[in-house]
Amino acid sequence: MLLTVGCRSQPLSLDAKRRFMVPVSFREGGHEGPWRFYIGHEKDPCLYLHTERQHRRYVERLRRLFSDQNADERDALRAIVGSYAKVTTDQAGRLTLAQQLVEVASLEKEVTIVAGLDRMEIWNPATFEERRESTLETVWMRLDELRLEHSDELVAALANTISGRSSSDQREGDGTTE
Repeated sequence: MLLTVGCRSQPLSLDAKRRFMVPVSFREGGHEGPWRFYIGHEKDPCLYLHTERQHRRYVERLRRLFSDQNADERDALRAIVGSYAKVTTDQAGRLTLAQQLVEVASLEKEVTIVAGLDRMEIWNPATFEERRESTLETVWMRLDELRLEHSDELVAALANTISGRSSSDQREGDGTTE
C-alpha cells in the first residue's frame, strides 16, 4: 500500500446512507473489494481509520505503552481500543459510517480525509480548517525556532571543522607530528 504522508484529499461527499468512498491509496490488498478497516475516535474531533495491518501495529504499540500489571493502564487501553470497530466496505469501496460516529465527528454532507503516518482521519471540513488555521501560526513559529537551532548547530560544527583544519594545518606546516 502506498500512502502519502500528510496528504489531504479533496472533500468527499457523504451520501444519504452515511457512506463515502475510501480513497484507493488507502485500500490494502487486491483491487476488488470489500476492504476491511478499523474505525474509531479518540481525543480529536475526527474519526480514525486504520487498515487491519495498521490497527494491529497500533494496538501492539499501545500494549507496550500500558502495563497489564496496572489496573488504570489496563482501563486506559480498554478505553482506547474499545472505541474502535471493525468495518467493511462494499464492493465499490464505500464505507458506511454508524450514526454515532457521524455525530462524534460532527460530519455532514462532506468529509475531509487527511491521510498520514499510521492512519486516515475523517473530518468535518469546517472543523478541520478551523483547527488547521488556529495551529498554523504556532507551527510556523516553532519551525522557525527549529531552523535557528539547527542553524546554530551547523555554524558551530563548521567552526569546529575550520578550527580543526587550521590547527592541523599549523602542525603540518611547523613539522610537528602527533
